[in-house]
Amino acid sequence: VKMALRFVLLLAFAALACAETTFHGRVVKPEGAPAVFARETKVVLDGGAFQAFLQEDGTFEFDNLPSGAYHLEVVSANYEFEPVRVEIRRKSEDVVRVFKADLISGRAPQRIVYGAKAGLVLTAAGLTRLFEEPQGMSVLDLLKNPMVMMMGMLLFSTTILPKLTPKLTPEELAEMQRTSSSVTPSLDLSATLARMTSGASEPPAAAGKAKAK
Repeated sequence: VKMALRFVLLLAFAALACAETTFHGRVVKPEGAPAVFARETKVVLDGGAFQAFLQEDGTFEFDNLPSGAYHLEVVSANYEFEPVRVEIRRKSEDVVRVFKADLISGRAPQRIVYGAKAGLVLTAAGLTRLFEEPQGMSVLDLLKNPMVMMMGMLLFSTTILPKLTPKLTPEELAEMQRTSSSVTPSLDLSATLARMTSGASEPPAAAGKAKAK
């Protein structure tokens, strides 16, 4: 008898854990919306895994929902609604809990009121934007332009940099030229080009020695 009683209790707890519930609410008709708003609007869970169409008064209902978390969206052709997160927990005091689905900021979820009679009330956030509004150009965007940056560097190098660089005396300038010429030997460009075009492989110095002999 005890074994049978335990088995019945185990089945009862299992049935309670797997029990399904009903989730309902109402979508408020936006001001100025057409008469066919309710017929053209629906509420979906998890991208369409569950769907509910609106009644004429905007109410909707999901029957036999298992316990779990759902992403709720209102699908409308002309209006935008903020998505929400719905949690159904049979073991909790609040069987149904609803939160704002803030996926970008990462802040703590804000709970939304879910009444036993009215359920979840959803209002439109605005009209659907088919095109992104063009953003105005700011001064920062202008400074990020590569052409503007090149012009700024050129202006800096021609006007400001010479004032920051100490002036060199003629003696110092001549010393810098001598140092540069000693490090980098001078090349006879005309002779090099003539040798390349004539096909001669012997350098000019070697050719002069051969003529002397």
